[in-house]
Amino acid sequence: MEGMEYSYCTTILIAFLQILTPTISTSQTALAQHDSLTYSQVVCRHGNRNPLHTYGKYTENYKNIWPEGLGELSDLGKYEGYQIGQFLRDRYSGFLHEGYKPNEIFVLSSGTDRTVQTAGISMLGLFKKFMDAASWKKDPSLVSPSFEPIPIRTIPSELDNVLSLNADCPKRAQSIEDIRNSSFNQVYFRNDSTLEYILQNTGQTKWLNPNATYEDIHWELINALEIITSLSEQNKTVEDWMLPLFSNEKFLAYKYHLVEKEHAKDLRTHRLHIGSLIKLIRENINKHLRGTREEKLDVFIGHDKNLLSLGWTLAINSSFENRMPPAGSCILVELHSKPKAEEPILEFWYRKGSENVKSAISEHCSEPCTLSKFLKITEEVVDVDYETECQELQRH
Repeated sequence: MEGMEYSYCTTILIAFLQILTPTISTSQTALAQHDSLTYSQVVCRHGNRNPLHTYGKYTENYKNIWPEGLGELSDLGKYEGYQIGQFLRDRYSGFLHEGYKPNEIFVLSSGTDRTVQTAGISMLGLFKKFMDAASWKKDPSLVSPSFEPIPIRTIPSELDNVLSLNADCPKRAQSIEDIRNSSFNQVYFRNDSTLEYILQNTGQTKWLNPNATYEDIHWELINALEIITSLSEQNKTVEDWMLPLFSNEKFLAYKYHLVEKEHAKDLRTHRLHIGSLIKLIRENINKHLRGTREEKLDVFIGHDKNLLSLGWTLAINSSFENRMPPAGSCILVELHSKPKAEEPILEFWYRKGSENVKSAISEHCSEPCTLSKFLKITEEVVDVDYETECQELQRH
C-alpha cells in the first residue's frame, strides 16, 4: 500500500486447517447493493479466545481447561473465523470473484496469533473452492491447480499504531493506567454488591488488604471477568456462584464502560487509539477514487478495542448496546456511487458476532452520509503527530 508509514510482514496461510464448516444461509446475510457498491473496508474482531488472565485454581489448571494456551484462539474461535469468511462471501457474492484475485482483496491483521489465525481461517470461508488444499500435506498432486495460498499482512507489533496499538506511546499507556489506578470500579459499582460478590467468590485476597490499591482491585476483577466470560462462551463448566452474573446488567456492561473510559478520555487521547486506522481508511478511499488502488475489499482483523474506537469515531456506538463487540464482530464501511448523487456515499454496517448484519446509522453523519461529511467527522482524529503527542505525559 503506497504511501503508508508502516512496513507490512506477509504471512502465507496454507489451508490445511481441519475445522467444521457448515454453510451460512444467504437468507440470513444482507447482500450489499452491488449496483452502487464500489469499495468496502471491513474491520473485524478475531474469533473467540482463551482468557488472558486467570486466578487460583484456574491458574493451576489452565493447561487442562484451555490446552491451546492463554490468549490463544479457541476451537470456537476458529469456527467464528470461518464464519466471518462465509459472511463476507455471502454479502459480496457477485461483487468479488469466487476465486482469489490478488488485486481484489487486501488482508491486514495485528501481529497476535489469534488475529493472524482468524484472518487465515476467514479467507478459507471466503474462498471455499480452495478447501481441498487440506490434502496438500499428504500428496501435492492432489491440490487443485487453481489453489493459491492467501497472503495475510501484519504490522510488527512494536510499530503498530493501527490494530494492536503496541507501538511505544507513553501517553496512550498512561491514559489506560490512569483508569486502572483510579476509583472507577468502586464508583461504577457504588451502592451495588456485585464487586464484593465477585471478589469474595473467586477467593482472591489482595482486595481485602487495607493497603490494597485501586489497581490491585482492578486486576482481581479483570481476572474474574476473563474466567467467567471464557467458561460461558466456550460452554465449559460454570460454577454455581457465577450464574446470577449473566443477568446482572452492571456485570455485563462493566468492561464496555471501562474501555470507554480508557479509550475516550478526551479527544487527544482518543485519537492516539484510532487515528492511524481512520487515516488508513480515508487514504484507501482516496486512492480508490483516484484509481491508484485496485482492491475492492480490505479486511482488517484486530481487537474489540478497534471496533469500539471506530464506532465511537463514526458515532454508531449505539449499535454496541453498552456491550463489548463479541468475537467475530465486524464494522463495514462501504463506499457507494449512486445515481444522481453529487459525490460518493458511505454506508456503515455492524455485524454483532454471528448475528445478522444491521445498518449502523451515524449520529454525526446524517443519511445520506456523503464523502465530504465523512471526512469532516473524522478529520479531528487523523491529524496525529505520534512522535510528539505520545510523549506528552500529564503531571500528577
